Amino acid sequence: MVEIEMRAIVSEDFLKGIKKKYQLSEVKTYGPYTDDYYKPKGVSSKEFNPSNVTLRTRKLGSNKDMTILLDRISYEAGLKKSAYGKKVVLFTGPEDIAKDILKTLGFEYWFSIKKCGGKEYNIVDKKSNLNFNFYVEDIEDIGNTIEVEFKTSGAEADTDKIIDLLGIEKKDIIKKSMARFVAEKLGLI
Repeated sequence: MVEIEMRAIVSEDFLKGIKKKYQLSEVKTYGPYTDDYYKPKGVSSKEFNPSNVTLRTRKLGSNKDMTILLDRISYEAGLKKSAYGKKVVLFTGPEDIAKDILKTLGFEYWFSIKKCGGKEYNIVDKKSNLNFNFYVEDIEDIGNTIEVEFKTSGAEADTDKIIDLLGIEKKDIIKKSMARFVAEKLGLI
């Protein structure tokens, strides 16, 4: 089994339509939170590639603790796969210590992704035998995105079924890491 992620930018109308189609109610609401991305000190933004490795801190709302997350990712047909199966938590604790750890390891702040809030939904489709969660997040300066996470042994077939169920246009799928997508939007790379 492989964990797969896929993300797309969606409109408010899309969200209303999918909620109505599947009579969805929220499983969970979360956020806001900020992911601060880091790059090796002395490496220019143009040289650093956040498509393969991301190192970031995550701070949930007004929580005093900060988490350092590492992920090494690959893409196949626009689908994100984590080399570690999920994001690796390197540290959770006071913000000043988290930032000092990154500085000590030779990393510097690069940019932030602010998620204004998110909602989790679940779809069980008996016809296609799929059961998966998806998340709708409002990302500052980007808009609404939908993120689908699922475990599969037949990634391509399941992915096509999920795209069809949700009614996502393949052209709207973000075929790169969110870090790279935002860094490009900000003109950093």
